[in-house]
Amino acid sequence: MSGFLTLRWRHLRLRFSCRLGRPRSLGERIDRAAATMPLFTYTVFNMHRHEGHDYATIAKMLRIDVDEVERHIAAALLHLAVALDRDV
Repeated sequence: MSGFLTLRWRHLRLRFSCRLGRPRSLGERIDRAAATMPLFTYTVFNMHRHEGHDYATIAKMLRIDVDEVERHIAAALLHLAVALDRDV
């Protein structure tokens, strides 16, 4: 399975499996919040935070501007902050 399809599968699995009950740990809460963000934003966020790529590398791999990578990272962090704040 390609990297993108694996990421897509993980995103969909998290989105539907986290709907039952309140998550117990902070990690589960973050996974639940990440599962509700747009897929492309999640992809950029995952490449930066979990795979360790810098903005320029992500931009080159996805054929987008570095500014757009920055916007997606900012959107992901804002999404997580709002979602975690609601899930207190």
